[in-house]
This record gives sequence, structure tokens and C-alpha cells, in this order.
Amino acid sequence: MPEARLTRDPTGDVAPDFTSAAFEEVRQAVMERNGISEEEAADTLLASWTRHQEEKVQRWEQQQREDEDQELNVDQPRDIRPANSPAPSSRPASPPPVPNQNRGRSPVSPARSQGRNLSPAPEKKRKINPIQRGKQVATARLPQPSAYALKKLRNFDYVELWYFTEKGCEEAQNGAISAPTDVFTLSRVAGTLALKSLDASTASRAVIPDEKLSWRDVSVAQKLLLHHMKEQGWPEEHVSTLATFFFRLEYHDIRRTSSLGDDVIVRYQAEIRREWHRLITSPKEQNVFDIGDISLDRLDEIERRLIKQDQMEYTAR
Repeated sequence: MPEARLTRDPTGDVAPDFTSAAFEEVRQAVMERNGISEEEAADTLLASWTRHQEEKVQRWEQQQREDEDQELNVDQPRDIRPANSPAPSSRPASPPPVPNQNRGRSPVSPARSQGRNLSPAPEKKRKINPIQRGKQVATARLPQPSAYALKKLRNFDYVELWYFTEKGCEEAQNGAISAPTDVFTLSRVAGTLALKSLDASTASRAVIPDEKLSWRDVSVAQKLLLHHMKEQGWPEEHVSTLATFFFRLEYHDIRRTSSLGDDVIVRYQAEIRREWHRLITSPKEQNVFDIGDISLDRLDEIERRLIKQDQMEYTAR
């Protein structure tokens, strides 16, 4: 597919300040994706912009040369007259108009022409950590959820437990291996267009809502969720309260006394945790309910709802 025609001279374009607050989110995405410092992330963005800028300047100059060649190659209209028309004047014909050499080209000042010699910012060599002799690898590999899930936690937002399940972490690992590390798209950040990593803030298409998870998935995922909540700076009180919530659900009597026990617990977890997240991040200051205090009334209501749902499905068969 041919590239779109440029409509203006890009020679004088000035690179954005990738170290400014407007690009903080973009730098964070590059840092997480490439494992580099904030300064190196800003340099990476500048180098990417510079390469793209040089390509645009080259395209603009090529476009101008093609326009000039096309004007020079246009045939002059032939003089076609009827046989009885008067003879042409004996005066010498006026020379054909000389094509305007500067047509379509913006005047370039010396300062702007220097911009054509832009060169990519030198890429800094990534630092490598030292080796500690005698220190062994961890006995178990800690699964790593996606950058999207970690960003949600860092912003104290609700995130589905699926991202912390075995399948969710496996997808994140496969994506981190196969995805390119320097692909960006334009995004509006704080009212300013900025480069943004394509995959850093993208929800997975395979995500499963909490209500549809098995209890085993919930039990496995909650441990990793609590670990990363601590890593992302959540207050100890909130992490501890949520840990109590999962612990009490794990050992609740309804899992033994009801044939729908696990389904009830999974649905309760999904609904209550979503409500809790909505309230703790609400702009309205308020005291949020203790999520670790399991509501028997809410469990009973969910169980009745599931029983009714099963009856309706059985009747519809």
C-alpha cells in the first residue's frame, strides 16, 4: 500500500520533551517493557521520534523532486487549427514558461535546513547487574502477570483474577517473548499526543470474568494477587484485609454444606471484591466496608439466585 502523501514540510518539526510530565505514562510503559531506567526510556522515545522524523523529511524531499519532474515532462499543447485559418504570426513564438522550481516547496531557512541532519540520539548501553557467587536461583518460579494487570494494581484499580491464574501468566509470558519491544502508537495523555507502547496497557482478549472462574483458579490467583499488591505499594491494611477475605472464603462452611458451595463462593468473591474496589477508589471520601467480614445474608441471597437460575435452565430444556 503506497504511503500517504505529505501535505506540509516537516523539516522544522521539533521533537517533544519526552522527559516532561506529559510523557510519564509513556516512559513507564517503555521502562516496564524493556527493563530500563526512566532516563533511558526517554532517550529511546527520542531516538524513535528522530528516526521517524528523518524518514518524513526524506519523503518530503522525494515528493518535491517527483512533482518537479512531472511538471517538466508535461507536453506542451499542439497548435491545431482548421485549414482555412489564418497563418501564424511571423513573430517569434514566446518561449515556453519555465516551471516554477519552488512550487509546492516551503522556503527553508538555514536554521530549519540544519534539522535535515538530525541523527538518532545515541542509544545508551543497558546496565547489567553483578553476580553474587554462591547465591542460587529461587526454588520456585514466581509467575509474572501482564504489564496491564500490574498497571491496574499500581493505580489501585480493579483487575480480574484471571490475570493472576496460571493461564493468565502464561499468556503474559508468551506475549513478552514474541511481542516487539519498540512498537508504539499515538495516544492522548493529559491533552497531549504521545507515543505509547502498543501492548503495555492492553486488556487480554482471553480474560475470563471472575464469576466464570473455578474455585481452584480463584484460590491460586489470589495468592499471586496479594503478592503483587504489596509490590505495587498497596497499604498494608488493605492487603491484610483482602487476605482475610480470601482465607475465610477458602474455609467457609458453605463449601461443605451446599452442593453449590464453590459456585456461591466464587460469585460472592467476584461481586464483593468489585464493589470494594469501586468504593476504595471513589472520589467521595467515605468509610469502606470491611471486606474480610463475610456476609451470611449475601451468601444466602447468592445461593438462592443460583438455585433459581438452575431451575430455569432445567425447565427450559
